[in-house]
Amino acid sequence: MDKKRNTIVFILLATVFNIIVFFIVFIALMALYLFVISPYLLSDGGFAGFTTAFLIVIFVLSIGLAFFIYRLAVNFFFKRINPEKHFAPLLTKSPKKGESENP
Repeated sequence: MDKKRNTIVFILLATVFNIIVFFIVFIALMALYLFVISPYLLSDGGFAGFTTAFLIVIFVLSIGLAFFIYRLAVNFFFKRINPEKHFAPLLTKSPKKGESENP
């Protein structure tokens, strides 16, 4: 495979990995909330608004933790391989108007 195809495949697989990690973290935090925190909050006729607040916090934490895990995985992956050898750059400098590509 050429560098551009490797780059596209990497981006697609990394995106799928990030989504899967997000769902795993979200489900784990929801289970923690439902089985550990929720029984104590709602056992005494607690305020149901806590549930909405905790869902928002869990969602934001899931995004942050998924991004952190994704970043660790990508850094680990790039330490194992040479990205310049296998991947094409995503952004390249385009020549300014009036300048030629070859000096």
